[in-house]
Amino acid sequence: MIDHRTSLIVQAISWGIAFTGLLLLLFYMVFDESEPEPSKEKFKVVDSYKSCDVVRYTDPSQRYQYFLHCS
Repeated sequence: MIDHRTSLIVQAISWGIAFTGLLLLLFYMVFDESEPEPSKEKFKVVDSYKSCDVVRYTDPSQRYQYFLHCS
C-alpha cells in the first residue's frame, strides 16, 4: 500500500505538472505572434469616394488592390 507521505508527494507533483501546463498555455495564448488567417472575401467595400465605392480586392498572393466601382 501507498503510505500518506508518498501520496502527498504524488499529489504535489501532479499539481505542479497541471500548474506548469496552465502557465505554458497562458503564455502561448498571450504571446502568440502567428499571422491571422487570411480573409476568404476577395472583394470588400472599404470606403466611398464621391458617388463611387472604393473596393478592395485580395489576389491569391494576399496583396490588396483597390479600385473604384461607380454605378
